[in-house]
Amino acid sequence: MGAEMKIPSALEFLLKSIDSFPDPAFVVNCSGEVIGWNSAIEELSHVKRTDILGTRGYSYAEPFFGDRSPDLVDLLFNDFDEIYRKYVNVNVEKGMASGETYASQVRGGRGAWLWAKATLVYEPGTGEPVGALQCFRDISHHKSLETKLRMAEAISKDTADFFDNVVQGANVWISFTDSHGAVLLWNDFAERLSGYSAGEVIGQNSLKLIYPDEAYRKQVEENISRALEMEGMVRNFSTTVTPKNGKERILSWNITPLPDGTGGELGQLEVGVDLTELHEAHEKVNQALEAARENEFRFRTIFETAADLIMIVDASGVIKSCNKRITSLLGFSAEELEGESLDKLVYPDDVPGTYRLLEYTYRLGSRYNEEYRFLNAKKELVDVEISAAVLEGKDGRNVLMLIRDVTERKKAQEQLKYLTLHDPMTGLYNRRYFEEELRRLNFRRHGPISIISCDVDGLKQINDRFGHRKGDEIIKAAASVIKKPFRSCDVVARIGGDEFAVILPLTNAEVAEKARNRILDAVDAYNAKQPEIPLSISVGVATSESEVSLEKLFHESDNAMYEHKARHRINVRSV
Repeated sequence: MGAEMKIPSALEFLLKSIDSFPDPAFVVNCSGEVIGWNSAIEELSHVKRTDILGTRGYSYAEPFFGDRSPDLVDLLFNDFDEIYRKYVNVNVEKGMASGETYASQVRGGRGAWLWAKATLVYEPGTGEPVGALQCFRDISHHKSLETKLRMAEAISKDTADFFDNVVQGANVWISFTDSHGAVLLWNDFAERLSGYSAGEVIGQNSLKLIYPDEAYRKQVEENISRALEMEGMVRNFSTTVTPKNGKERILSWNITPLPDGTGGELGQLEVGVDLTELHEAHEKVNQALEAARENEFRFRTIFETAADLIMIVDASGVIKSCNKRITSLLGFSAEELEGESLDKLVYPDDVPGTYRLLEYTYRLGSRYNEEYRFLNAKKELVDVEISAAVLEGKDGRNVLMLIRDVTERKKAQEQLKYLTLHDPMTGLYNRRYFEEELRRLNFRRHGPISIISCDVDGLKQINDRFGHRKGDEIIKAAASVIKKPFRSCDVVARIGGDEFAVILPLTNAEVAEKARNRILDAVDAYNAKQPEIPLSISVGVATSESEVSLEKLFHESDNAMYEHKARHRINVRSV
């Protein structure tokens, strides 16, 4: 043979082929220098290869996370704890590492969930590592589906369709973002109002889309964080959002964190109500009042034909005038209310808050939005949202209130909240809520604490012999029997198909044992009335008089329940 052809090194071969990779990828040598950066990663990161080739010092991480710190590829050379904080589901094997991460800086700063894999590159012949390759894949849509499945699991399969109908059919903005701020749910109303389709938004940070002004966006983020830290949720927080068409809208937000059952957060549920027309109506009424001196008829026309209830109140809370919308909303006539105090309309518990709103508006001259409960002419509760502003007129300084019925919106919010915390078949708390309470309850404030574990015996045999409908009836009967002995402060939950558990704060062993016996007595009473298919429940109790992990206490009650089951097994097939 003639002179042997020189075989390209592994890195040279890789660099020649990297642009043919469909996935974003980069290559570093053993010194951490970027030596390869393909077209797909240029598109993802918005960083040109000419600007990054030859750089060092973890420069490849900056386009993804905003700072220079070790990335997944660096696990192949050293063990960095911070990588495990940056990535989830990390898997490390010889010469390979993979994991998932939320990269906030990609897609032009909109962010995305990425799956990454890093692999060492070995030189043929010597087998020595000469560098490493890291590839990415956008899994934002996958994470959205995964979270929807987890949310569906939290509210059970039986109500997943109903949950979806509530979300998609609601006439309010409903979105769900994960703990990184990435959008995982974006309902039809959010699409219509923002102008961004779910496909455009899923996996991205929506705040950067609807609050394009960075200074205003940071202010919004700070206010949300402060409210979550102080109150655990955000209530009636108004912001100005910028839809895709650039025409600003005013929204009032309620934001509720949802626990993930492991002590962390699954994400945040955001419900936004469009107040733009309400604020515009305020402006129209103000303008009409200003023009009233010249044209009283024009003012009265706008006042009486407004779609919302308009009420003018003086500083002491006396209703000076209200439009005809009062009749359809609350059943009163304007004549019945003019000259009366607001107390006649407001639910007693909400009176102090209403007067604080009135005082702040009158004294500070600012516009405020709050939700309260009114009583209609039939003494029925009506949820309303009040937008209050100072009104300067020829008869002095008053407060203009625009009042909107939000009963349906409140019902939708309560339904969403209920479904995330309760088991739909029995109405008891679900496993997610139960596990969250195990972590939340503080022994110093709630001890001694007892836990009761229950299991329905022979459910599989009942399902096999009589069908799942009869099995469901047995589950409902068991739930009814189990919850009877307990107080409102006790956490009674269905934690599995045939499993139930109860957390009893401030309950010693003697009281817990009596509760256990009451469950068994209730089973006997049920069987006396329903003898055709006897109900059998195994029950175990565990109590701690001193500080202990409630997860451990739950495990002890489970063991006691299985001991009880072993002692009194019945053969349902003999029924």
